[in-house]
Amino acid sequence: MTKKDHVREAIQKISNNTGQKEIIIFYCHTGWKKINNEWVYLSGGGAIGSAKDVNVSLPQNFHRYNLPKQSENEVEAIRISLSFLELADREITLPLYSFLFLSVLTTLLKPIPNFSAYLYGDTGTFKTTLSLMLLSHFGDFTDPQELSNFEDSANSIEKNGFLLKDNLMVLDDHHPSIKKVDADSKKNLAQRAIRAFANRTGRGRLNADTTLKATYFPRGLLLVTGEEIITLQSTLARVMIVEINKGDVNKARLTELQSKASLLPHAMTSFILWVKRNMEEITSNFKSQFVELRGVAGVDGLHGRYPEQIAFLQYGLNTIASWLIDKGIFLEQEAEELTAVGWNIFKKVAENQNKRLEREDPMKRFAEIIQTAIAQGKAKLEHKGEYRNEIRGGEFGELIGYFDDCGIYYLLPEAVWNLLSKFCIGQGEHFPISRQSFYRQLQVKGIIEAGQGQTTKQERIRGQNKRVLKIIKPEIFEDMQELTVQEEMEI
Repeated sequence: MTKKDHVREAIQKISNNTGQKEIIIFYCHTGWKKINNEWVYLSGGGAIGSAKDVNVSLPQNFHRYNLPKQSENEVEAIRISLSFLELADREITLPLYSFLFLSVLTTLLKPIPNFSAYLYGDTGTFKTTLSLMLLSHFGDFTDPQELSNFEDSANSIEKNGFLLKDNLMVLDDHHPSIKKVDADSKKNLAQRAIRAFANRTGRGRLNADTTLKATYFPRGLLLVTGEEIITLQSTLARVMIVEINKGDVNKARLTELQSKASLLPHAMTSFILWVKRNMEEITSNFKSQFVELRGVAGVDGLHGRYPEQIAFLQYGLNTIASWLIDKGIFLEQEAEELTAVGWNIFKKVAENQNKRLEREDPMKRFAEIIQTAIAQGKAKLEHKGEYRNEIRGGEFGELIGYFDDCGIYYLLPEAVWNLLSKFCIGQGEHFPISRQSFYRQLQVKGIIEAGQGQTTKQERIRGQNKRVLKIIKPEIFEDMQELTVQEEMEI
């Protein structure tokens, strides 16, 4: 247990007796770094854009992140890189391509990109292969070995995201699991990684002596591939989902690109050197351009995070277009056509994502569960009148509330929450928010009429005062009015 202290003491004593020491600095991460007042991009092979030798020592599992210091066969390499866009429909390839080059700019941009990409599709749709083609822009990624995956620990993924600065990190293969505990583990890992990359936060931890350990927060961009999609609404808002189906990828073009993948790092080096030459313009003008793009992208009904995603992706594509013009690959008209197509695609991706988000709205889920339970006869609503014997739902179902002739519903808070919880458990899931958050959202969204300082309200029901959730927007229960109502009992 004391060996490390003996070694430390020996180093200190010997060092003090050797006179002049040589100090060698090793950088253990990728990405942009200002060294001797000069911007350089660190990769496994050293510093791109530096006239001097810079020592970079990446962990063993990052040995493939190795870019050439100078771009060879530059024009051919850039054209090979652009051929990625032809592997499938541009609604698939263009968002991924823009995301790839945006990753190089991550920490240069203020505000920093606050979303991840999610390549979603069934097995056999070439999700991992497309990811490898993107990663091949940073080195030799011809096979999926050593990619981060859902068997890794959350802490290792967190640290990898910190070390891969201004780089693309792939979290591969979010697939279904037979065991619930494995499925829950994958979901939790995906949620944690996506939120960390969006919020740029790390998990604080303590040493044995209660001092703080170093916090590792993500400094690049994350691409997740998976056959299952995340469902928690707040996390879903932090991803750009690109959906891919069987037959979407052109296999012949994919094979051709794979055969020339060794040129892709030279295209990325070309882009990095171009960014270095235009660093001042990029860092000084980004914020105003981003605000303008975000303002144009914002439309009514779109979640607040999606205009930002559109703006980041469009800025990334605009930057790519400027690089291509300067390198003589595109004429200005060709670049304008590409960015115009990209704008429409990015908006469509965001709109589709917004629809997914609406489907995962806890309020919509609440309404669906109530309607299903009533329709199946597992729950019932009674008329609130003292001498009325009308029922909606099953006669022997669990009583969860009341209704009146004006279409207002008076739900019993405990009964409703128990129903939601039991229903979700039966589906192998849980209701996405806590009980108090659920009540608060009902109030904030104007679905209930709240009491004085409370979410529940006291109402006179069947001759008694009861505290209920008074639903004043009955339209959320679209099909409830169509359910069978028993005839009123004659008094």
